[in-house]
Amino acid sequence: MAKEIDEKVEGKTDNSNDLDEKLKLLDEKLKLLDEKSKEIDEKTANFEKAVKEAEVKLPAINDKELVESAKKVGETLSKMDKVNVRIPVDEKNPEDKFVPVTISGYTYQIERGQSVEVPKEVERILIEAKYI
Repeated sequence: MAKEIDEKVEGKTDNSNDLDEKLKLLDEKLKLLDEKSKEIDEKTANFEKAVKEAEVKLPAINDKELVESAKKVGETLSKMDKVNVRIPVDEKNPEDKFVPVTISGYTYQIERGQSVEVPKEVERILIEAKYI
């Protein structure tokens, strides 16, 4: 509808009758824009409300809890069976020297071109991500 109004306004000449018509068309366009603006405001308000509701439902986790959780994951991973993996050097991005693999907050930084021992779960992730 707004596009049709634009086309009508652009197609008019500048005599007085046409100016009145242009003003009417511009008023229509302003009304359409106002409706769209209200619609966007309503959607934004609904989104902000949903975010606030989600924040209330989710438990707050502080940095200390995150670090402790990552340590526990690291301990569990260290007890798993290990395998040797080698991620090839990326010829297109030679500056890309490391590939991070994060499992529940615990991160492995695997150097490209080097054979390293990692838990089987890390190998699985690398295979799925098509690094190896």
